[in-house]
Amino acid sequence: TSSFQPAVSDIPLQYQTPPRAPATIHRVIRDVGIVGELKRLYRYRCQICETRLELSSGFYCEAHHLKPLGAPHNGPDAKTNILIVCPNHHVLLDYGALKISASSLRLNNHKLDPDLLNYHNRSICDSAEQAAAPDRR
Repeated sequence: TSSFQPAVSDIPLQYQTPPRAPATIHRVIRDVGIVGELKRLYRYRCQICETRLELSSGFYCEAHHLKPLGAPHNGPDAKTNILIVCPNHHVLLDYGALKISASSLRLNNHKLDPDLLNYHNRSICDSAEQAAAPDRR
């Protein structure tokens, strides 16, 4: 363990570690080879804005599934369902705050399934818009 103490005045010197509890989870096993191949294809640049983040450990970008893998969506883990994006665009896509089309991408070197693009725009974005709309009773 480290003896590092933060120098920030609003963090108390003595604090309690939050309690921990064991948990069992089920997670989708993704094909990391597909994501790695796409990241290399785009040279770790966001397909939407072309941003490429460089860290001391190398370049960083994220993979976004147009139709999410988990329930209730149960999308495919396939190239045609994946965009390579920067963290900012990933959050906007995840929360349905950004509709996209193949023609709106600045980088588009692989085929995206039009049905999966439509799923993102209709099921993810439109649902987010409806959830955020004020109640009009």
